[in-house]
Amino acid sequence: MLFPTPLRARVYARHMASVDVAVIGAGVVGCAVARHLVAAGYSVVLLEAMSQPLCGASRGNSAMVHCGFDCTPGTLESVFVTRGHKLFRDFASACATRKVVLPWRPSGAIMLAMRPSDLTAITDSILPKARLNGVGSCRLLATRDAVVALEPNVSGNVVGGLHVPEEWSVDPFVLPMLWLAQACRLGATDSEDEKGRDMSVAFPQRKFQLRFQANVVGAERIDDSAGSGWRLTIRSRSSASDIDVDDAGERLFRSLSASSADRGAATVIAGSPSVRGDSSLQSTVRARLVINCAGLHGDKVDALLGAQGEQRGPAVVSGNVVDLATFRVVPRLGRFIAFDTAHSSLIRSHALLPLPTPKTKGIIVFKTVHGAVVSGPTAEDPDDVRPPQREIRSLLQQVAVEKVPKLASASIAWEYAGSRPATRTSSDYVLSQGLVVAAGCHAAAATARADATGWMTVAGVRSTGLTAAAALAESVAKAAGVFFAATPRMAVADLASNPVAGLPVDFDVLGAMPSDIRGRSAHPISAHAAVAKL
Repeated sequence: MLFPTPLRARVYARHMASVDVAVIGAGVVGCAVARHLVAAGYSVVLLEAMSQPLCGASRGNSAMVHCGFDCTPGTLESVFVTRGHKLFRDFASACATRKVVLPWRPSGAIMLAMRPSDLTAITDSILPKARLNGVGSCRLLATRDAVVALEPNVSGNVVGGLHVPEEWSVDPFVLPMLWLAQACRLGATDSEDEKGRDMSVAFPQRKFQLRFQANVVGAERIDDSAGSGWRLTIRSRSSASDIDVDDAGERLFRSLSASSADRGAATVIAGSPSVRGDSSLQSTVRARLVINCAGLHGDKVDALLGAQGEQRGPAVVSGNVVDLATFRVVPRLGRFIAFDTAHSSLIRSHALLPLPTPKTKGIIVFKTVHGAVVSGPTAEDPDDVRPPQREIRSLLQQVAVEKVPKLASASIAWEYAGSRPATRTSSDYVLSQGLVVAAGCHAAAATARADATGWMTVAGVRSTGLTAAAALAESVAKAAGVFFAATPRMAVADLASNPVAGLPVDFDVLGAMPSDIRGRSAHPISAHAAVAKL
């Protein structure tokens, strides 16, 4: 039984009309942010323009948890990646204790030196950078023999390298889906806390809702008798009836939040009426605080503010204050190929890294947590001339064979691609100043407050987003605490002491998801792993 009482069934409705926080974008960052905010006691709606979560930049990454050894010291990226790595370690440990299914492996990585000058660059530049970033586990491999002892099948041209044991592999779909499941379960008003108390009594206004096909097309600053905040206009295109347009989001919510017959979905209040026109459904959501986690579309969402955003405060990029109105997302395409599983043993576990360039970390040859050997990504900006797929396939094969010659006999089993939200402003993250202050990582902004207008932006989060997401979400929750200081909320769960709060023993998020939603949204690495098990 989905709803345990007639009352809950009677008050159930499709939309939440007014919430504490609206999070725009259900990628890895948006899912992490929703998790932290719901745990902190806020009512949250997570708005996703597509018909499933994790389908933008989050659907085409390299499935690695980075330790930050090669980040530029002092950047926002270095701070959030370092913190995110620790949060992942704590989360993975808690999952193991609670027997929550999270496929990951402490695989490690090796930055290969293909010539003596590479080894000099590692010694003089990369290794000191790692130490400045607090990654003390990196070890210089001064000879080829030292590399071969870890990965026997590397090229004969390798002269040494850098061992990075804290670069890890993870299922890039399961991790953020577990965060989303926590938001759903902690946000269900008929749930119990860890001591078995009925939280619908203690937190009658605490709610969480997922809305798919919810394209935010307008943002209006409001200040009336109900308080100040934002009215977001949401347009959904659907051939279904009004009541079914958010069905995928509700079904996913129900499946993730329900653990037994007496534990069902959240009670949500009715929203503003939907209006049909040109096969579009339009509605509004009122939120006191808005978090823009729209990834590849982050600049377009911020552009909705227009003149309303002039007084909302600056952003910080690498310690420099910038105008958020000027930042532009540049989708950087990355293409990958995966080899047949018959050759998976050619790599023991380590990701094989090149020396980075000013633009990119370069093409990596790595083994996924499910055993596939992958080569990628490329780094193709919109202004670049993009070669046809056959040329990219040949390039990625060539790079893989240069590192592991025996891969020359391997066939390509599947391919995938994804775009990272790079920006023209900087190679660093672009964050509202309030978030930077909350993280305590920018001395010049030490006296600044969270953005007074109630709009925060998390942008420019590229290939390290899977790692940094939890740390970014942690800072969002801290900044929200400053913003709501006059009307504080009571936390539902303490994620610091219990990172898996809300998840039951033996929880398998893929098994809990509706099969059609899982099939549409799964990351290619996860999807091919599932097919291989059939």
